Amino acid sequence: MISPRSIFASRALQGYYFLLATCGISMLLSIPPATRVAQMMEPHWAPPPQTFFVVYATITALVGLARGSAAASWGRVRWDTILAVTAHTLFGQLLALPFLIFSRTLLPGRDVSLCLLVMYSTLAALMFSLIALRLELWGSVRRHRAFVLQYVIFGLFLAVPWMASMTVQIPPIVAVLSPIGATLRIMRPASATENIATFAFVLLMIGIQLLSIRRPIRRPHAV
Repeated sequence: MISPRSIFASRALQGYYFLLATCGISMLLSIPPATRVAQMMEPHWAPPPQTFFVVYATITALVGLARGSAAASWGRVRWDTILAVTAHTLFGQLLALPFLIFSRTLLPGRDVSLCLLVMYSTLAALMFSLIALRLELWGSVRRHRAFVLQYVIFGLFLAVPWMASMTVQIPPIVAVLSPIGATLRIMRPASATENIATFAFVLLMIGIQLLSIRRPIRRPHAV
């Protein structure tokens, strides 16, 4: 019997199928019409809306959220649970690799930005995995279902900073707190300040989740 921790568990595979399907559909939608392909070699060519890159970053984060939520049912949360969640995150990125290689043709000359996006998406997926795991642990202690709360928080992360940055009162750099805003900034490409803020935020959030999850991990050893 396959362990629920395994990358090849049925619930995990469902998430990966979803990842591949959405990346494939968004890739097809992002490819410009044949009449415009020649324009890609012209320096003034303006790329179409970056549908694939936004979908890729959003879906990998969503799959990460689902895997983190599932991790709470794997038994006592230990450090090997965190490692297993990280392995699931990396496996999702590996499955998306063929799409990422092909996506280089959508924005020629943006290889550095694409590498930064892959790094960001991996960290963002891990961040949401840990957030979901932490919420599940919080809900189990208080006998509450945290499922809806996870997706509400995910939606807020996704939309609020990005939409707020479009207003005059909010600095545009706030957009990097959202996977959508961060993706659009990175693939623009972003300034050094925006890149630093983007990665600093996800690393800070990962650190906060690990410190919060660490308490339930250490508690059994203290008994």
